[in-house]
Amino acid sequence: MFKPRYSISNKLLAIIERITELKIMIENSTKQLKWLPRLSKEALVKTIHSSTAIEGNPLSEREVNLLVNGDNAGYIKERDRKEIVNYLEALRYIEKNSSIKYIEEKQVLQLHSLIGKNNALDRGPIGKYRDYLVRVGKYIAPDAKLVSGKMKSLIDWLKSEAISLNPVISSAILHYKFESIHPFGDGNGRVGRLLALWDLYRRSFDKHHIFAVDEYYWENQEEYYKELQDVQNKNNDLTKWIEFVAGGIEQTLEKTLIRIKSTEKESDQGERIVLTQKQEKILNLLRSGDMSTSEIRESVNLSRQGVWFLMKPLMDKKVVKKVGDSKRGKYRLL
Repeated sequence: MFKPRYSISNKLLAIIERITELKIMIENSTKQLKWLPRLSKEALVKTIHSSTAIEGNPLSEREVNLLVNGDNAGYIKERDRKEIVNYLEALRYIEKNSSIKYIEEKQVLQLHSLIGKNNALDRGPIGKYRDYLVRVGKYIAPDAKLVSGKMKSLIDWLKSEAISLNPVISSAILHYKFESIHPFGDGNGRVGRLLALWDLYRRSFDKHHIFAVDEYYWENQEEYYKELQDVQNKNNDLTKWIEFVAGGIEQTLEKTLIRIKSTEKESDQGERIVLTQKQEKILNLLRSGDMSTSEIRESVNLSRQGVWFLMKPLMDKKVVKKVGDSKRGKYRLL
């Protein structure tokens, strides 16, 4: 089984302590927010824009927002559009499976299939491990014959020893180890960041999905790649890499708190709505696209009347609206 090498430094302890403080402050601030879906949607767009920009996609955050909202934006090149739409679908996939107990190899392959749909990657095979050698700069990834075994070892570690670790640490280790295996011919960066995010989601680290950690990697690309490469130079010691990731999560939470306070000032001064667990789940799903009554019923196990009971106060407070006719209409975030 994979055995990561790292130390819990005083620096890392201090960062995790600050992360814990920020997380508590954010959770206390998001208990009664009618504008929580707005923050979630902003984070969704920032995550897609940042992760694809790291890989060279030239679209701006505004253009990514257009595509996420269903605008075809005909002037956008087809390849650039595919990368965004595929990443959105992959994010929807991990959001819908955010509460799973374990991430399995088949789900890693599924993520790659979603990323590579419609010839959106330069090298195949899509949804399968590579069968050839790859080089990333000066780094030569493991021989193709070793990839399957190394991935199984990583997944086994994630299902056992990783469970006892702070999610910030387990997510950072998963992120690095996946990139070092480089199991695919193309798309490893995007899949690796998705897996790291998924690990945080399933450990309930970001239950509202309002943290855009990939924005930190994009804004610090040079350091991001340097820290990944330096692990090899330090005899596979992950300490500095984990500190880098933890520092990025800390900065992300600081930004999120600022966004919350800013949005709070902009919001109306009327009575705020207290969201139930099922309303929170519905709003998280709606930020990825419109949903019909039947789709909501299936997602949260409600009757048609139950859906109406939960959605009416959200419509009254202008959190969502119904588009289309009464029978075939869909709910949409405002």
